[in-house]
Amino acid sequence: PRSFSLITLYDRGRQRRRQRIGRLYCPKNIETAQPVQSLSARTLVLFTFRAMRLGYCGIVKSAAAVVAVWMLLCIIAIRTASGVQIVRLSVPTWVENGTEDSVLLDCEYAYTERDDSQLVVKWFLNDDPKPIYQWIPELETRHVSQRLKGRLNTDFTVTANHFTKFRALNLLRPTTELSGRYSCHVTSHSSQDQKSQLMTVYARPKHFVFNYSRAAEESATTFVCEATGAFPLPTLSLYQLDEGSSASLPRRHALAPTQRVTPRQDGSYVTRVSSQVPDEQFSRSGRHLFVCLLSIPGTDFKKQRLIEFYPEYYIDSADCRGMSWPVALAMLSVAWTLR
Repeated sequence: PRSFSLITLYDRGRQRRRQRIGRLYCPKNIETAQPVQSLSARTLVLFTFRAMRLGYCGIVKSAAAVVAVWMLLCIIAIRTASGVQIVRLSVPTWVENGTEDSVLLDCEYAYTERDDSQLVVKWFLNDDPKPIYQWIPELETRHVSQRLKGRLNTDFTVTANHFTKFRALNLLRPTTELSGRYSCHVTSHSSQDQKSQLMTVYARPKHFVFNYSRAAEESATTFVCEATGAFPLPTLSLYQLDEGSSASLPRRHALAPTQRVTPRQDGSYVTRVSSQVPDEQFSRSGRHLFVCLLSIPGTDFKKQRLIEFYPEYYIDSADCRGMSWPVALAMLSVAWTLR
């Protein structure tokens, strides 16, 4: 009958499609599946997909069996998974130059028994491709770069464990030369991990001054702030406090300064900022407060200098506008003598 032939053709077409899909997705030999190297979200997805394939190919006949296979594969993955992992990297955020006897940089990692024989711990500083410190527990060898010679306490141990005791850096008397980004690299036979963190060794400025100057014939006052000997490069900002400001609640607006930076031989800087304030910005009398704020990036170090400026000593009345105060003072002296 015609209906029978249509059903037969449909079944045959379905069977051929199933065979094609089987050739594409079903493994010929389940035993030759690749071993699991690590357990991750991607791996679990692949396990689920593989279990679904087994069920589709007829190897597993029920949904419960598919779940059982999936769980079995997960257990195998957990048992076969191995790899070292850095749990915590402890590096001081900032240290003041020459104020600490020592600082500790610790790299805490987790590992398996399979990693014991091939662990290698390396520390790097900034972008230098050569490690500043290397330790191989299996060989009981350590290498300290020339940069850390005399600056590393080689007798220090952070734990009593044979595979972790020399993982940390105990830096002696840290100075600005040891400032930078420290990276800890831990490798084993099957995996590796790394973490990095910035440690700023800063130096306070040796000199920090804020003053102003005014030429005889100028109609503007120049405010100059200069810091010498700070490291790393400090940030200098100039502000004028608004009238009615208080120490607890200052209201200020920033000036637009010009900046000049001069590096010194010891690695520190001479930083100078200046800004001109025209006479039109001042009222004819009263106190005007200007602030220079110094901050060092990467630290909480801040320092400021304050100037009280009285424009009436420099800006004359409307009849004498443009006349410098020494000339005005001389004219007043003459007028007083002739009266």
